[in-house]
Order: sequence, then C-alpha cells, then structure tokens
Amino acid sequence: MSSRDAAYRNPIRIEYVDWLDPRAVALREAMDAETSAMYAAFASGQSAEVTAAIADALTVDPAEIVTTIIALDGEEAVGHSALRP
Repeated sequence: MSSRDAAYRNPIRIEYVDWLDPRAVALREAMDAETSAMYAAFASGQSAEVTAAIADALTVDPAEIVTTIIALDGEEAVGHSALRP
C-alpha cells in the first residue's frame, strides 16, 4: 500500500477545540520549544528593547482568538491553528 493510499484510509480529521484544550496547549508548547531552540543564537544577541518587542509581537491574547483547531491523525494531535481577526 502506498503512503497516498494509507492517507485515504486514515484521513486527517479537523476538530474545533477550545484554546485551552490540552492537545492544543501541548502542540503550542512543542512549537515554542522548537522555535526557541532554532532562534536562540539570534535572540541572545538582541538588546533588551528588541527582545521585549519580539516577545510582545509573539504574545497571543486568548481573548482575541476566534477559532482554535487541531488536526488529528487517528487520535494523535498532529497540527494546530489559532485564528484571530
């Protein structure tokens, strides 16, 4: 069976969830850990002002979130999206 055939047999499901759904939180935490490691060298060389501006730009106010969705491969959460206006 090809990987394409397997994808049709077990399609990715999209589920609308709350911002605080544990699976969504876990995916955001994993993304934060990965991107923090990727950009650590860049971040360490910035001034406090630039570091604060970056943190402000990346901060998400949950009150602004319109929809949170996760992608499920079987029961495993494999993707996440949060939409705001």
